Amino acid sequence: MRDGLLTADGDGVKSDVIIKCEAKVKNRLILFLFATLTLTACETVKGAGRDIGSAGDAISSTANKVQSQL
Repeated sequence: MRDGLLTADGDGVKSDVIIKCEAKVKNRLILFLFATLTLTACETVKGAGRDIGSAGDAISSTANKVQSQL
């Protein structure tokens, strides 16, 4: 193993440097995916809130029209 840059030593075992590098990449990928899913979920909930608010406004408007006709 020279300078910890080889992917395997004579026994086929990965060096500590490669293992640590792979762990960092894996952790960053997991963090990126979590952040992406979180932001997507926030936008979905925000859009659902708008839709529910619009539906509530329509129901209120219809109720007011029916009440005024009585």
